[in-house]
Amino acid sequence: MLDEAVQYAKGDLLVFTDATTRFRPGTMQSLLAPFNDPLVGCSAGRLAYAHRRADGAGLHDTFRSIEDLVRSSEAAFGYVPSVSGALHAMRRDLYRSARADATRDLLDPAQVVALGRRVAFDPDCVADEIGPTTAAESIRSRARMTLRGLTALPTALVMLTGAGRWVAVWQLVSHKLLRWLLWIPAGLAWLSHFAIALVDPAWVLLFVLHSALWAASVTGALLAVRGVGGGVASAIGFPVLTLVPMALATIDWCRGRRAALWQTDRASDPS
Repeated sequence: MLDEAVQYAKGDLLVFTDATTRFRPGTMQSLLAPFNDPLVGCSAGRLAYAHRRADGAGLHDTFRSIEDLVRSSEAAFGYVPSVSGALHAMRRDLYRSARADATRDLLDPAQVVALGRRVAFDPDCVADEIGPTTAAESIRSRARMTLRGLTALPTALVMLTGAGRWVAVWQLVSHKLLRWLLWIPAGLAWLSHFAIALVDPAWVLLFVLHSALWAASVTGALLAVRGVGGGVASAIGFPVLTLVPMALATIDWCRGRRAALWQTDRASDPS
């Protein structure tokens, strides 16, 4: 459907957003300003989320701040592995069609860089987004986005390796793939700690503490999913609320499942 919409679009620049995204005054100007440089093929901004208590209140804000800092640093190399699908633009002549179950967030910057252009990121280019209002919705959203990202990853890697953009390949793998697979070393760390505690009593107390922290996070996540405990439960359950959907998405991807259609159960903006 997006490919069909692009066919009807006019002009040299394409702007992508979501139905629930609200541009602030000056957002469009900031988003398009980088195209004054002919080497820039894609431009991206950042989203400010409202009603994000489902993800752990301040923890989510901290996570997003770090993410924006990383993207700003990556942009210095001319590539950002993942742009916001709700706030990015690209030159029309660089747009390439893609399968419906792959996210444009990864594919658009990859194909721009593979074609010899740069990706710009402006942290001061901001749009407002509602975001998940419940922990259960947050889990579904993260799982869907991760699954679509994993689906697009092979295509993005083929584009970048084919163009010899090895720094970009490293950026994509380290920023996205290793994050999506973080649940594996987290689980192996617990299993390794358990194995060490079995043979060395000196490690038992630390293992109990390690397990207690995970148990607290699981409890917080379960309470948050049930709508109990508010932001406190979501904050305590933040590690589990973050890692579990990525694990579920990875397993689904390995089983051949894909998420072709964008679906949301976000609440309407109360304003």
